[in-house]
Parts: sequence; structure tokens; C-alpha cells
Amino acid sequence: MADFYPRSISDCVVLVFICYVAYRWVASRRSAPLPPGSKGLPVLGNSYQIPTHK
Repeated sequence: MADFYPRSISDCVVLVFICYVAYRWVASRRSAPLPPGSKGLPVLGNSYQIPTHK
């Protein structure tokens, strides 16, 4: 099995730089912010708005 641990300071610098560039690339691809909407409760969401009777 290959050893993937950085062996020197320059390897660490390159690894950090690659992670930074990847993060910036992913962050730049995010879509525009969503318009404001109703506030949901964690886990339950908006299920409290579903009618319980007919």
C-alpha cells in the first residue's frame, strides 16, 4: 500500500495549497442565494403546516 503522508514541509505546503484551491473552486460554483422563505423547524420542517383534518 502506498504511503500518502507528507514527508516534508514542502509537501505540506503543496497539500494545503491544493486544498485551498479546491475549496475556492467549489465555493465559487455555488448558485446565487435563495430568496427569503418560510422558516422551518429542524427535523420537522414545515410538517406542522399540513392540515390534520378534512
